[in-house]
Amino acid sequence: MRIVIAMAVSLMVMVLCASPLQAQRPARRPATAATAGVWTVDTTRSEMTDEPTVILSLDAVNKVQGTLFEVRPTLAVRCREGELAVIVSTSAVLDADDNMTPVRLRWGTEPPEEEQWSRSTDYTAAFAPDPELFLGELLNIPDLKFEFHPYDAAARVAIFNARGLARHMPKLRAACPQRPSSKAPSDSELASLKPDQDQVFMESVVEERPEILSGPPLSYPDLLRQAGVQGRVLVQAILDTLGRAEPQSVKILESPNPGFEFSARDYVLHAMFRPARIHGRAVRVLVNIPIDYKIKRTEVTKQPPS
Repeated sequence: MRIVIAMAVSLMVMVLCASPLQAQRPARRPATAATAGVWTVDTTRSEMTDEPTVILSLDAVNKVQGTLFEVRPTLAVRCREGELAVIVSTSAVLDADDNMTPVRLRWGTEPPEEEQWSRSTDYTAAFAPDPELFLGELLNIPDLKFEFHPYDAAARVAIFNARGLARHMPKLRAACPQRPSSKAPSDSELASLKPDQDQVFMESVVEERPEILSGPPLSYPDLLRQAGVQGRVLVQAILDTLGRAEPQSVKILESPNPGFEFSARDYVLHAMFRPARIHGRAVRVLVNIPIDYKIKRTEVTKQPPS
């Protein structure tokens, strides 16, 4: 009986001694692969302009050999003072010709694409030539393999899992509204665009330019007609794939008198346009619409977009 009691006491002591040690043991962290795709968001303000600076950064899933040891490249999407930039930091001195470094991009299972990116002043990072185009592709295809060339070394590939980027786009777009692309997309790029993520193109790059089909009656402001004020109002807008002006995009670029602006804006918002097209597919396009106000002949002359 004494032996049994002694063994029980010993067991209790062991349990009591073990419990604090177990409590101090840190919880197991998930595997590295499970934490891939986590975006870090940093927000500050420019001391010169008070404009917001938003930086979205993402570590690569894998490590690559650096100059002295293995490193994990970083992909960053940055908006600073209204300018968008996409940067891949490699921690290696990049090979370059005239400050342009060769890279290859592989989106998902698509064939790799060769591009020339500009090299940073410290030679270790590369800047995308068209940040908007890259960002649109990244939203559509979050699996990216990025091949870069360190100086006097073999090419290395960084793998990024960009899922979750869409959650942070409102904050980025608040600082950097989307700008139209000056480059027409290829057939494969156009096919991958989603309805809610279409690129905005300059009118000069579309194959079929938008044309006005119909519009509401446009009246001359009474006070300006009586005063003999005439002139041209230039309205800028983004036309969607149905041929309608997107309300938040409508902006008055030029006006001889503020009194013309309400009727010009109202006309553009209620007008119907033939959509712009690339490769036969309707796309969003940025247009400038001139509206001439004249007292002689017809009071208002509407011009096609230019």
